[in-house]
Amino acid sequence: MRKSHCIPVVEGHVPAAGQRFLSRKDLCDKVGVTFPYLWRLIREGKFPAGREVGSRTFWLESEVDAWMSARPVRAYRKPEEVA
Repeated sequence: MRKSHCIPVVEGHVPAAGQRFLSRKDLCDKVGVTFPYLWRLIREGKFPAGREVGSRTFWLESEVDAWMSARPVRAYRKPEEVA
């Protein structure tokens, strides 16, 4: 018999439309960095923590998207400032 990968329903919690979990591989692919680097950011409180789903850990895509959107825009020198 095939194992079910259903996410348990938490009473009183309604997930946002389009909200989904990201595995560690999906997370690293989406953010574009290695997991050891993300793990350091998580321990420092600078990246959203994962959610326990059974014995595995997943990240809410909406929280990852919000973190990505909150990154500062890189400031480049204007062409006339280049020496």
